[in-house]
Amino acid sequence: MPCKKGMLVNMNNIKINNFVELENIRESLNESKFIIDLEDAEITERKRIMDFFTGMTYLKGSIKKININEFEISILDK
Repeated sequence: MPCKKGMLVNMNNIKINNFVELENIRESLNESKFIIDLEDAEITERKRIMDFFTGMTYLKGSIKKININEFEISILDK
């Protein structure tokens, strides 16, 4: 997957600056466990991104806060 300016995808680590970037990479989120880094995202964008992952993990997954900007996302297999 080509990397766009401001977006870093590195194995299981994903740096997301805004919701548009999330929409661009969501199809490649096929791993069951990864870390998202929201350090450079604005507050309103962080809320939208976390809302997305909360919905994604609601039934079969979990979100674990690593620090103020990083979260571990786990999605259980189907």
